[in-house]
Amino acid sequence: MTLGERLAAAREQRRLAAGLPPTIDLTSTGEVARDDEVVIDLRRPAWEPPPVLDPPPPRFSDAIGVADSADACPDCGAELRLDLQDVVGGVDHYTCTGCGRLLQVAR
Repeated sequence: MTLGERLAAAREQRRLAAGLPPTIDLTSTGEVARDDEVVIDLRRPAWEPPPVLDPPPPRFSDAIGVADSADACPDCGAELRLDLQDVVGGVDHYTCTGCGRLLQVAR
């Protein structure tokens, strides 16, 4: 192994240790590409931050519905199960046995 081959092997080991890709031989004569030649362009394109979008409005009002009576679910018509009676607030909390929707019924 000649001195030039050993230097090229050491240069290749340093490239790999630095996390760079191996040198690609683009010449047909078998010569190793020099370090100052651009073999692969590793520069990243200019980064642009994503556009800032307005968040959608909260939909907490859809999670708990308000019903006029505790007879049946206003959405699917199934019966309601009493979960909690708020004696102080005068509100009963129900869960629909059909669709699982949470409902509040004022007493």
